[in-house]
Amino acid sequence: MLKRFFIQLTIVIVVAGIFSSLYYLSICHGLRHAKEGVPAKLDYIFYDTTKYDVLFVGSSRVLRNINPILFDSISGLHSYNAGIDGANCTLIDLMIRKFLKSHTPPRYLFINLDIYTFEKDTSFFFYPQFLTYMDDPDLQRMKQREPNLTTGSRYPFIGVSYFNDYLKEVAFYTHFNLCPPADSLYLRRGFMPARDTAYHGTDESHPLNYAFVPDRVRRLDELCSFCKQNGCRIFFIMAPIYRSTDSDTGVAKELHAQLRSVESKYDIREFNHYTDRTFPKNEFMNLSHLNYKGADRYTRLIADSFMVLNGQIRGHDLH
Repeated sequence: MLKRFFIQLTIVIVVAGIFSSLYYLSICHGLRHAKEGVPAKLDYIFYDTTKYDVLFVGSSRVLRNINPILFDSISGLHSYNAGIDGANCTLIDLMIRKFLKSHTPPRYLFINLDIYTFEKDTSFFFYPQFLTYMDDPDLQRMKQREPNLTTGSRYPFIGVSYFNDYLKEVAFYTHFNLCPPADSLYLRRGFMPARDTAYHGTDESHPLNYAFVPDRVRRLDELCSFCKQNGCRIFFIMAPIYRSTDSDTGVAKELHAQLRSVESKYDIREFNHYTDRTFPKNEFMNLSHLNYKGADRYTRLIADSFMVLNGQIRGHDLH
């Protein structure tokens, strides 16, 4: 009786493992061929060859705050929003290098620097989005930061549990060749605006809390050197945080000093709107993300500042 039980249990485990592994591979295949959302964006960044004049890179403060189509209408250039939710220093470095490897290097590169960019990055936010790309040799070093990335390829019957409903839905759309929504990331050139609702928090003052690891600044320095060698003019941008105030701590001063050093070294201009109080509460979706209305105004500010500065640079070069 006991022997029969173990035989049946083994059969159930093996069958479940086979079917869950096939399900994992099916989702990966769908995500790899997706035409909308984050999976399509990663494929676009990694392997597309479209030429852009301007590239915006960073975390959700780029993804949800910079409208490239609006920026282009002001600047007359052609831009793409390569922002990724939760992008830290390591991921920003990877996204830029991958983009420059497949695309013609953009003339202008805008790198968003959050107060969180230089913290210790021992993991990746929403790492399942990368599972289907782990055969790419350039992504192999990510395994050192996020061990779970190896689980899918080694144990697909476990890896399938890492995919959330959103990723499964995107794979489903792809498998059945269904049309993406009209407001998809794919159609907005990477821009994913936050919902058009106002922030309802009660914060009247939010002091910026800086924390950084010096090695992250060194990595930024190396990245800037790489970008300059590829002919990119670099800009640092800092998106508004609701009712934030500058920090006067030693950590903040040290980080700012190191950033000024990098900026001076590579002739980088900074557009810092961390503490910009001109953005009212109804232009924020939450404490640190603008809604659609706020994103349009922030994009206009960046575009206008860029146009003024670019005119000054060109005028100086003519003399």
